[in-house]
Amino acid sequence: EEEEEEEEEADEDALNALWDAIGMGKIAEDAQWLKMMYHNAKRKRLEPKGKLAVSIQIVPWAEVEARPVGNAQDDPNTNPFLPPPVGRMSFSFNPLSILKELIGPETVICIICICCCVMCLFALMFLGQYYVTAYTMIQSF
Repeated sequence: EEEEEEEEEADEDALNALWDAIGMGKIAEDAQWLKMMYHNAKRKRLEPKGKLAVSIQIVPWAEVEARPVGNAQDDPNTNPFLPPPVGRMSFSFNPLSILKELIGPETVICIICICCCVMCLFALMFLGQYYVTAYTMIQSF
């Protein structure tokens, strides 16, 4: 019975981690959900566009000076701690880094190895022609 409870807790923790990863996890106790609305001018009505979890704390000036915080995720990143965004792609002008983001680093390494092997085969093919020509010329003397 204890094993079943531990397994259920592990399943619940995994599910909560998944919800947190996609930004749909539990919110802080002092936070509230705000409905985001869009005014559709064609239909002349408000349409729901999602929800935003908001938490606001009003603190005395002495506490503000005692515990400074940085902008966004800059140091010091405390009170509240802002974790790095999850699931975002990093943009780069390097095509290999974009490829790595799209298909994963292991697949990129396999593709690079295959390209290197193909280039080595082409080099051997072209250099082999010169080798055969030089060998034939040496044998004719």
